[in-house]
Amino acid sequence: GNPYIITAAKDLAKLGEYLKDGQTTYVRLGADIDLQGMDWTPVEATAAKPVDFDGCGHAISNLKITSSSSTYQGFFGMLTGRCANVTFTNAQVTANKKLTGIVAGQAGNVSGAGIVEKITALWSAGGICGEVREGASIEQCYHVGDITTQSCVGGIASRLLGSTISHCYSHGVMKAVPMVVANPGGGIAGWVQPISGA
Repeated sequence: GNPYIITAAKDLAKLGEYLKDGQTTYVRLGADIDLQGMDWTPVEATAAKPVDFDGCGHAISNLKITSSSSTYQGFFGMLTGRCANVTFTNAQVTANKKLTGIVAGQAGNVSGAGIVEKITALWSAGGICGEVREGASIEQCYHVGDITTQSCVGGIASRLLGSTISHCYSHGVMKAVPMVVANPGGGIAGWVQPISGA
């Protein structure tokens, strides 16, 4: 009923400050946002501070992450909650031994996200999310771009653990060179652990 409406890069950079313990924070984009010139710090939306982020059809351009102390690398480092209806264009993420994705390093629910970007990582990387954990879902998303890593790689998610991906597509080159750790790669998901009992 009373979401934060973000229309400028300086306000988007404060997203982590809006998150409150013990409640879901609702955030909406009110305009396209250009992050040119910023080295983005991943937002940590944890189980204690979940987020409902709706891009309302807007785009975030020029997301760039080259260094971060976050355990996970992406617009959201950890995404507990939902991210929907946003397009990321000209995004670049470089990571060293972290779960990596443009939307999130590790994610809850993502829908209606579009990604046009490039990812270079040393470990586990996906176009939308690095890892999607139990009960989460990614739906109606797309990824266009190349991903290079030395381990697990997927066009949508590198690791899918007891979760689902539906109505998504990916276009680009996913490669693990040199493959240091023998983990698989795929156009949608690199490594899949089925939902228990499915």
